[in-house]
Amino acid sequence: MYRRKHGLIPGVCLCCQRIHKFTVISSDAYAREKLDSMRAFGATVLVEPSHGGVVTPDLWPRMISRANSLVDSGGYLYLNQFHNRHAPVGYELMGKEILAQIPRPIDAICGAVGTAGMIMGVGSVIRAKWPSAKVVALEPDSSPVLSGGTPGPHGIDGTAAGFVPPLFSREVVTDVLALPEQEARAMVRRLAREEGIFAGTSTGLNVVAALQLAEEIGKGGIVVTAACDTGFKYLDGALYRDNKDQTNKSDT
Repeated sequence: MYRRKHGLIPGVCLCCQRIHKFTVISSDAYAREKLDSMRAFGATVLVEPSHGGVVTPDLWPRMISRANSLVDSGGYLYLNQFHNRHAPVGYELMGKEILAQIPRPIDAICGAVGTAGMIMGVGSVIRAKWPSAKVVALEPDSSPVLSGGTPGPHGIDGTAAGFVPPLFSREVVTDVLALPEQEARAMVRRLAREEGIFAGTSTGLNVVAALQLAEEIGKGGIVVTAACDTGFKYLDGALYRDNKDQTNKSDT
């Protein structure tokens, strides 16, 4: 499993250093620690109310509409992460680092999809080197949009916005897996207890998929995934306090 250290919140930190004002539109569907961290760096955080504390199909369209309204009012530059064509390019470096660390053929790489920047950038680099490698996009099975299903509610931060992200392309992605959210949550706790990997809910989804792919490929195969985020952003909720696998707004 590949793990790379990044800044806590790069965009907010950069604006702090450059003395730019930074406005974030987020929601109470996401971990409170994330919102509080951005406020600590001086960002203005506008919270779009969720329905039941989970990500529903209408949430991201409402946040995007709110961002467009700010731009229309003047004085704002909308970064629009879903249309940032530089995101996959930036993630190509991560793919090159993985190839440098693993000289053998890679059978598969998998990752949860939010904007799709990571799976597109890393996947394209790995497939350029190993054309037979699977590039597997992941999503919660309660919102299986990439699989051709209907969007629905879920509680995995940073994934499954309810629509196919513009950066997503089947020219790079070979497969899509929709997995139970509760398995991802259970895996997060296992990773902390058994491996010392303290991460967020999307990492749980990644590892569940990686183990499934490894079993399918068989002995000697190589499957790569990423440990995203940090568990410290989820301590206010029940994720690490309660062993019950249930979606709750305080979990997310």
